[in-house]
Amino acid sequence: MEDTFDVKLLSLEVLRSTVALKLDSQNATWVEKLALDTVAFIKTQHQSLHNIFSSAMNNSGDTQWENKGPLWALLHTACLIYITDFHLFTHPHSLKLVMSILAQAVDHKRSYVRALHPHLWKCLVWCYSRLPINGDDKNPHMAAVRRSAFKLVKQELRGGIATALVALRSYCMVAKRDIVQVLQLIQETLDSSKESQICEGIKLLGRLLSAVGVPSDTSGPLNDVKDFSEIVTRELFIGSLDLPENQIRAWSTRLPGPDERFVQPLTEDQIRENWKELIDLWVYAFDCARFPNIRFRQYKVRPLPMLSISTITFFLQDQLMIIWKSLLLVQSHQTSDSDNMSPAISDHITSIVTNFIKGGNDGDAKTAEDFLQELDLVHGLWSVIKHSFAAAFLPSVAEMILVNVLLKGSNPVDEGVKVAWSTLCADLAYVIGNPKILVQAVFNEKKGVRVETQRQLWIVIANSELFKLQGQEWENISLFLSLPIQ
Repeated sequence: MEDTFDVKLLSLEVLRSTVALKLDSQNATWVEKLALDTVAFIKTQHQSLHNIFSSAMNNSGDTQWENKGPLWALLHTACLIYITDFHLFTHPHSLKLVMSILAQAVDHKRSYVRALHPHLWKCLVWCYSRLPINGDDKNPHMAAVRRSAFKLVKQELRGGIATALVALRSYCMVAKRDIVQVLQLIQETLDSSKESQICEGIKLLGRLLSAVGVPSDTSGPLNDVKDFSEIVTRELFIGSLDLPENQIRAWSTRLPGPDERFVQPLTEDQIRENWKELIDLWVYAFDCARFPNIRFRQYKVRPLPMLSISTITFFLQDQLMIIWKSLLLVQSHQTSDSDNMSPAISDHITSIVTNFIKGGNDGDAKTAEDFLQELDLVHGLWSVIKHSFAAAFLPSVAEMILVNVLLKGSNPVDEGVKVAWSTLCADLAYVIGNPKILVQAVFNEKKGVRVETQRQLWIVIANSELFKLQGQEWENISLFLSLPIQ
C-alpha cells in the first residue's frame, strides 16, 4: 500500500477481480476465510490505511495520484466493504475505516465522488443483509449487532439507498410491525426537500401496492422481484476505469439508479390489514409532493388543506392517483359481496377527499387558481371512487363530498372555476340521484350553505342530466324545481 502509484493501481485491480468473482459465488467456502483475513489485516494496518485513503481522497501528499486518487480510494473502499461481508459490522476498526471514507465522499468537491457515494452505501446495506439472524457461540449478541447496524445504514437514504433498505425489509414482511417499519422508511424518504427523493418514496409506495388485482398465480409484481443479492452495483468492480476525469464523471452518471423491482409487493390481505397506515402514508406523500421545496421544512407538519398544489408534477400526480386507485380497489374487493361498506372506511375516504378543499373566509379568500386546482383534484379523486365501488355505495359518499364542497369552497366567480365547480357538483348530484335527498342535504338552512351558493347549485342541477334518470318521481322533481319560489 505504501508503494508507487502503479502498484496501488495493480492492488486495486486485484481486489476488484476478487470481488467480481465473489459476485457470482457469494456463499463459496473461501468467502468466509477471506472476510476474516481482511478484517484482521485492517485491524493491524488501520491507521496506515486511513492516511493513504485520506491522502487519495484529497489528491494530497504527492503528485502521483494524477487526479485519480478519489476514484482509487472509493473503489478500494467498495472492495473492502464487499469482501469483509457482514464481519464489517462486528469489527470496529474495519467499520471505522469505511465510514471515515464515506464521510469524506458525501460532500466531496468532485461530482463523480458524490455520485459514487450511494453505490458504496448500498454495499453496506448488502453487508447488513448478510448478518445472521440468530447469534452463535462466536457472536452471542448478534441481535444487538443487527439493531446497531440497521441504525447505521438507515442514516443515509439518498441516491437509491432508500430503495435498497425498503427492498431488504420487504423480504421479511410477516408481522404487522415488519410492514410498519417499511412504511416508516418510506415516510423518512418522503420527508425531504429534494424532489428526486420524494419521487423515489412515491415509487416505493406504489410498488408495495402494485399487486392489487393481479392473481398470484400469474406473471406480475409478486413474481418479478429481483434477487436482493444483485443490489450491489456490479459496475464498480468490472471493467477498466483508467479514464480521464471527464469520462469518469460520465461513467458515474450512467450507473444504475433506484430499481423498485427489488421490493416485494404486499398481498391484498396485507394491504387490508394495514390499510389505514397505507392511506395515511399516501396522504403524507401527497402532502410532500405538493409543497414547494423552499417552503417544505416550514410547512411539512401542517394539515393537508393549507397550501396550494401548484408545484406537484404531472408524473407524481399520476403515480399518486394510481396508488389511490389501488387502495380503493382493495376495499371494493372486500365489500363486493357485502350489503354495505364499512362506515369507518366510507367516512375515512370522504374525509381524505374533502380535506383537499381549503376552508376560506372573507379575510383569507383563496385565489381562483387555488380553488380551481382543488376542484380538479377532488374531481379526480371522486372519479376514481366512482370506478372502484359498486353503485349502491356511492350516493352517501357523493352527498358528503358535495356538502363539504359547498360549505368549504367560496362562491365561484372566475369563469374557469365556475366550469370546474359546476361539473363536479353536477357529477355528485347525478350520483346522489334523488332530488328529495338533495333538498334535504343542501337546500336546508340548517346545513349552513350560503344562499348564493344554493342558487348557483340549483341552476347547475336544473340544467344537468339528473332529471333524465329513469325512475324519478314527479313529486321529488316538483319539490326541487319549486325551491326558488319557496
